[in-house]
Amino acid sequence: MAKEKRGKAARRKAPPSQPPRAATAVLEKPSAKFDILFVAGVFLLGFAIYARSLWGPFLFDDGDLLEVRSAVRLKDWYIILTGPRPLLIFSFALNHWLTGTDPFYFHLVSVLLHCLNTLILWLVVRRLCETPGLSGRLTPAARTLLAAALPLLFLASPIQTESVGYISSRSEVLAATFYLLALLVFLSNWREKRPWVTALVAAVFYGCAVTSKQHAITLPGAILLTDYFFLAEQDWRRLRKNWPTYAVLGVEMATGAFIVLRQVIHVPSAGFFLRGVTWKTYLFTQFRMYFLYLRLLLVPFGLNADYDIQPSHSLLEHFSWLSLAGLLVLLGTVIYLRRRWALVSFGVLFFFLTLFPTSSFYPLLDYAGERRLYLPSIGFFLAALALLLEQWGNRRALALALGAVLAVFSVGTHLRNRVWADGLALWQDVAEKSPNKWRAQNNLGEQLSQRGRFEEATRAFQRAAELVPRNGRQKAEVLSSLGSSYANRKMYREAVVTYHEALKISPNSATLWTNLGIAEIRRQRPIGWHHFQRAIEINPLAWEPHFARGNMYLQSGRIDEAIKDYQRVLQLVPEHAGARQNLEVAMAMKKRAAGGRP
Repeated sequence: MAKEKRGKAARRKAPPSQPPRAATAVLEKPSAKFDILFVAGVFLLGFAIYARSLWGPFLFDDGDLLEVRSAVRLKDWYIILTGPRPLLIFSFALNHWLTGTDPFYFHLVSVLLHCLNTLILWLVVRRLCETPGLSGRLTPAARTLLAAALPLLFLASPIQTESVGYISSRSEVLAATFYLLALLVFLSNWREKRPWVTALVAAVFYGCAVTSKQHAITLPGAILLTDYFFLAEQDWRRLRKNWPTYAVLGVEMATGAFIVLRQVIHVPSAGFFLRGVTWKTYLFTQFRMYFLYLRLLLVPFGLNADYDIQPSHSLLEHFSWLSLAGLLVLLGTVIYLRRRWALVSFGVLFFFLTLFPTSSFYPLLDYAGERRLYLPSIGFFLAALALLLEQWGNRRALALALGAVLAVFSVGTHLRNRVWADGLALWQDVAEKSPNKWRAQNNLGEQLSQRGRFEEATRAFQRAAELVPRNGRQKAEVLSSLGSSYANRKMYREAVVTYHEALKISPNSATLWTNLGIAEIRRQRPIGWHHFQRAIEINPLAWEPHFARGNMYLQSGRIDEAIKDYQRVLQLVPEHAGARQNLEVAMAMKKRAAGGRP
């Protein structure tokens, strides 16, 4: 009987079940072997989930980078270095110089940068976990889990596919590289031993980030948040300790803001003079977009390369006031609970800070874009993981759950890259999800035309012409594409009518006059030659009218005139392969004709 009682007492005193020691050893004290495996795992996973995108084509705006007169192809260093994103364009020029125009190598650089960013983020989080504000709050196992899980979720989330798979969005990835490097330098031991060296190195990385994409101008704010929460332990007076960094970055930020505003104030896709979008409309709409972004980060499926967003012209329209109220409650809550939940508060504030440049009062052409979440996603994942670590006591179970999420994310990213690897699949996907957006239909038509599916392309362009706003530059572009689709189907009369309609909107378009000239010559109407001349008068430096007219001359047997046009194209664009090849053909024809004379 006594033995039975002792057995019951022993069972009552037994501690709660713990995960096996072997299962938690890595979490508690990661080894050098773990670090090596983690680095290798990042590259293996990164290339596994982005493998399909490596063989993807140039998409959407990518073609502008390598257009025959672009600064990238001409290596015009003055234009590259004085543009709004000189380091980004320099990276494209370097890509072109080393590997030509093969999109594989452009995609390869983007995937490598994404993997590199994952590793830099890993180092940043590890340094954060060693700061006074975190080292006492988290157990060794929690610190290791946080440092591994955050970068891996960042790496594998499907929300990153646009930033990585779309070559022009390298701006997001490259800016994040230097943004994270600056944070890493600030968190290093240099900060106390060599404060001015830290400040200057961080300033160099800051300049590189901003010259990759202007939204990185928020870096001083991110450093301030990091200092306040984790180094100064939420004591404002202790921020003075790092005054050299703030002094240098403050001056650089003021200078950069002035330069950036001068560069972007009149660009066609952004600014306070953006046609049809006021700063108020953009701001009221963005209140709703924050919740769209939070949903996409939490459940990154149903993604869309071109969202069709209905604008809010007032706070009452589309419940923008409710979104604003929700944002204020969220911000108020994290600020109020910042001492209790420092890591959560930091993550939320980092999310809002890094999203602010694209999602506030400065109008952009698109109301929403997944690429804008590349850097802000770090704050979201950090806040989410901090909440889970706070509420989920069993670290082994949490690690397994996060592993399952990582697996789902990886599969989702792999599947999403099927779309980004094929231009037609991409715009079919967009047209299905945004059926009333003219750009989706127009780009779908372009992809169908490239594949010789001209009848389907015509229907897509006709739909785009119905949806596009009237009497604007975009309307003229759509009509130009529609006219070309008619011409591809040898419907030259319809093409001519459509080109004339477009010229009523954009009478000084050399492209439209060139296309009209081609269509008229195809109809055996000599007036087409005058249209070519009109295009040349409008833009004497345009190579397209000369190349098109040269082709028409060649087909008409007017060899000498064709030769002159091809030679002019090569004067304007020395590397134009088509003009060089056609010139050789014309010269051979002229030689044969001369040899056949009596």
